[in-house]
Amino acid sequence: MADKNVRPPDGRNETGSLAGREYWHNGLAIASGDIIGFVKTARRVLEEYANSSSAFEEMTTKAAAFVAENYSPERERESIVSAWGKILNA
Repeated sequence: MADKNVRPPDGRNETGSLAGREYWHNGLAIASGDIIGFVKTARRVLEEYANSSSAFEEMTTKAAAFVAENYSPERERESIVSAWGKILNA
């Protein structure tokens, strides 16, 4: 069985997926099962929000722009057509 802690250099998991890592440019990514990391990150985020909620407004604006750019309906269509093409030609 593959070591789940070993990741390819581009951040993909053992299945080849980014598993949501592309969203976490701000250091909020937490490894699956890392409860200590989750609690520390949650505490840090809550403290930051209490000190400056405007930072979160900026973060959500950037996140929305990222999703709109990288997950457009056109890209979704291309991905679905490509996947079905591979399935039907397998």
